[in-house]
Amino acid sequence: MTVTKHDLPRPTEDLERAARDIDRWGYCLLQNALPEPLLSRCLQRLDEQAQAEKQLGQAFEDGGPEQQWGAFRDENGRLRPEAFTAENGGVNQRVWMLVNKGRCFIDALEQERVLETVRHVLGDEILVSSFTANIAKPGGVPMPLHTDQW
Repeated sequence: MTVTKHDLPRPTEDLERAARDIDRWGYCLLQNALPEPLLSRCLQRLDEQAQAEKQLGQAFEDGGPEQQWGAFRDENGRLRPEAFTAENGGVNQRVWMLVNKGRCFIDALEQERVLETVRHVLGDEILVSSFTANIAKPGGVPMPLHTDQW
């Protein structure tokens, strides 16, 4: 069977279709998952947090063409924080641990349509172990397929 882009999941508000897409393809595109004004609040808060982290020298920037993905440790295996900067080739900015960075992010996780979609895969017991944003910018390069849980 040949699969074309027209066969792949498309944005939908229909939770049953989203569940079928997850079952068949392993993902879905839940259209309008966050209602206004929550979406705008999250975007504004993310922008504020990203700017603050840059101003404090705490921004995590990666994904540039001159930056070797994964080469972020020194010869002793310690992380090199300076490797994650725009000065060292980072283009995109990641903002980690959103649950600690604004009530709007918790509100996003508590949206019933989002929860119902997640419950379709995980059941009623849900543990959020990672909630981050990746602000993709022009000039960023694709990240190789990888796993974060060794």
